[in-house]
Amino acid sequence: MVQKLKITRNELRKWNKEVFGDVFRRKRILEERLTELQQGLGVKQNTEEERAARKELQDVLEQEQLMWYQKSRANWFVHGERNTKFYHTVTKRRRARNRITSIQGKNGQVLETTEEIELEFLNHFKEVYTNQGEASEQEIRQTLQVLDMPKLADEHVEILERQFTEVEVREATFQINPSKAPGIDGKLGVFFQKFGT
Repeated sequence: MVQKLKITRNELRKWNKEVFGDVFRRKRILEERLTELQQGLGVKQNTEEERAARKELQDVLEQEQLMWYQKSRANWFVHGERNTKFYHTVTKRRRARNRITSIQGKNGQVLETTEEIELEFLNHFKEVYTNQGEASEQEIRQTLQVLDMPKLADEHVEILERQFTEVEVREATFQINPSKAPGIDGKLGVFFQKFGT
């Protein structure tokens, strides 16, 4: 699985470079082209080329802004201006925070290589999620009854078990941040707010 993800990542990077292109390089080239065109002021052809180059640069700047937004996972509506330095900084911080550089293994040794860390996680979760003499439902119920846990009142149980109303669904839908995807399908909150209610 890990190998397939690595292959997919590499193929997506290749596709990104070949189809989408290097946004930073395109931006630099367009800025240089605009400078050249502006130095030849007064030529009608340069004015039309400059207009086209400006339009293309605007598109590239929007692509760059979108790229940093997607990488930063920042709140778009709070920090919506074209501030790629902000998004770049947020992205770098998130990557550093999310990177696992070392862990302590089951035997107490410190593991630092990617392969050792992956193997330790894999073994741990195989052990956790392997069916090893699980307790029956009856045994779980007996254990819970002995714990003397507080019980819900009948009226609270009734509230929890009743069907959701359309108003409740609508209110919950509009509490979703429009720029965040609440589920694994990747659809943003704005999708549900516009089409789901």
